[in-house]
Amino acid sequence: MVLEAVASVQHVEQEAIQIALATTHQRMVRRGNLGSTLTAIALIGTQVSLVHVGDSRLYRQAQGYLTLLTHDDAVESQGRTLLTACIGGGVLEPLQWTWVDNLGFEPGCSFLLCTDGLTRVLTAEAINEIIRQDARSPERNLVEAA
Repeated sequence: MVLEAVASVQHVEQEAIQIALATTHQRMVRRGNLGSTLTAIALIGTQVSLVHVGDSRLYRQAQGYLTLLTHDDAVESQGRTLLTACIGGGVLEPLQWTWVDNLGFEPGCSFLLCTDGLTRVLTAEAINEIIRQDARSPERNLVEAA
């Protein structure tokens, strides 16, 4: 019964996110060349779901190791990063995004959602070290290091 309820909530959650993304995408396309990335997680009990488009990132740190859970929807061209997928961006084709259920959540595990403003200047190893030094609230140290 509990598993059925969680599955039902996840289905409703996924549908709601899909509608919100499609609506936002269409509005941004109509307004011109506006684009945005999105990386978000939803925690329901011990279940973690991810929605992702663009080059923002999601990392999971567990047992001292930092693991990248997303891929960058971007390419480098002439010293610039060009998004290959985003919300809006003047792209008329249907929005492509990633949805993943049950990323795995265990006691002591933490997640870091960040933009390319952090990952362009800090390596994953540097980010992991900063988080390991101050696991309770590494945000300030990450911003200062960037």
